[in-house]
Amino acid sequence: SIDIMVHNCWTQMLLELGRRTDKAEETILNRIGDELRKLGDTESAVEIYAKMGKDMGPDMVALHVEAHNWDQAFILVEKNPIFAPLVYLPYAEWLAENDNFVEAQKAFLKGGKPERAFQVLKILTENAVDEQRFQDAGYYYWLLSRQYLNIVSNEGDKSTEIINQFYLYDKYAAIYYAYNAIHRYMEDPFMSYQPETLFNISRFLMNETKNIHLKGISKFAILYSLSKQALNMRAFKLARQILTIIQKLRIPTKYQVHFFS
Repeated sequence: SIDIMVHNCWTQMLLELGRRTDKAEETILNRIGDELRKLGDTESAVEIYAKMGKDMGPDMVALHVEAHNWDQAFILVEKNPIFAPLVYLPYAEWLAENDNFVEAQKAFLKGGKPERAFQVLKILTENAVDEQRFQDAGYYYWLLSRQYLNIVSNEGDKSTEIINQFYLYDKYAAIYYAYNAIHRYMEDPFMSYQPETLFNISRFLMNETKNIHLKGISKFAILYSLSKQALNMRAFKLARQILTIIQKLRIPTKYQVHFFS
């Protein structure tokens, strides 16, 4: 009868048969569980295997993962932490596939795959820049810098490349975090920043971006903000110097209204 049920993909009937079968009939129950799993009804397979007492091993973990029964899988991990990679890595992949990159990054770390966590963080950072969420971009770069710092602290890798990467991402974090204020000012000139604050932020960014070009960072916006705040603070000489520099730049189309108005 099992063969007929399998041939017709009658998973519910297989499950009912498994429920009626005595626990002592392990061969039959195991066959039912295996067939349910092959037919894609992993939740029913889990129920049958659990009836057999196979509710703690790696096979059961794999079944919960296949069924995306993450809560049950995490319970097994809590009881036996050795299963963590079996759960957190596919969980992280599943999160990433569903565009939940923040949680995916955490899951990769828990699953012992820091290199995948790096990749996800970089995706988060790129998305934030593309969407002009510069404060978020700054935060993600800060997280990246701390990942490299952890490598130095925990793994003892003090190579020049790792240390330089820490300083680079730490610098990018500060730039993007600061640039968020400039971006907001350019989008909404009536925002509540004080002239002195914008002046100092603009001056900081002008110095920090002098020899680098970062995606999403407009040097025109930085210099324009600096010149406007210099005028507000009656630093006319500085304002003229900045305007001279601006005239040599290619002004982005979306900012031309600022400069020529």
